[in-house]
Amino acid sequence: MSTVQDIAFSFDYSAKKMDAFYNELDADILTKEELDGRRKLRTLCETRWTSRADSLYTFRVAFPVIVSALEHLRQDGDDKAGQFLAAISRFEFIIGLVTTEHILQSIVHLTTYLQSKSCDLVEAVRECKLIIDQLSDERNDDSVWDALFDKAVTMADTIEVLPSMPRRIGRQVNRANHPADTPSQYWKRALYCPFLDYFIAELTGRLLDNSDRFQGQNLIPARLEWLTAECYRQTIRNI
Repeated sequence: MSTVQDIAFSFDYSAKKMDAFYNELDADILTKEELDGRRKLRTLCETRWTSRADSLYTFRVAFPVIVSALEHLRQDGDDKAGQFLAAISRFEFIIGLVTTEHILQSIVHLTTYLQSKSCDLVEAVRECKLIIDQLSDERNDDSVWDALFDKAVTMADTIEVLPSMPRRIGRQVNRANHPADTPSQYWKRALYCPFLDYFIAELTGRLLDNSDRFQGQNLIPARLEWLTAECYRQTIRNI
């Protein structure tokens, strides 16, 4: 995601790059409609995961516009634009973008709820369980991955990039070396499944494993009217 961040910053702080982006966006009616009023790339926020999901969505939808703008800037002698163009014109980047954006979209509602003033941690745990169940089901559903891979292939086709995977060798220590017959198999084993497993583990460790402690919120004065005797005993026991 560092490439997305670097490109977003580059466009955000350069009037020349923004002008090139606007010109290409105005010429691409379909992308402009799909962006639904968004007129610029969004940088990746360090703390707000909702913003990250929206940033990746914007980048994915605006991908053909970004490529066209970078090509125009490179022709004008912008070496940095050429480097950015080379970085995003790889299937490795495209499949990573599509996969990450899809997974982060699954927690947008939960993230928004956790950052709201009316956040109920017990209710957040219930929502988290639903998300984990959904992600677990998707992990075991080949059609979900097939749809993601097809989306990445379609994106890559717009810039004439073919699906590919790193060359396998007998011994590899610097990157994933999963056995696979096709690019789809490789990226599912090297990217999708590990990221999904990590994501589920993080949600479990941060919320589900601490669910008993969250009962302490029932002692907040504003929630005392809902505090039953049984809930009180359970809260004290967990604390």
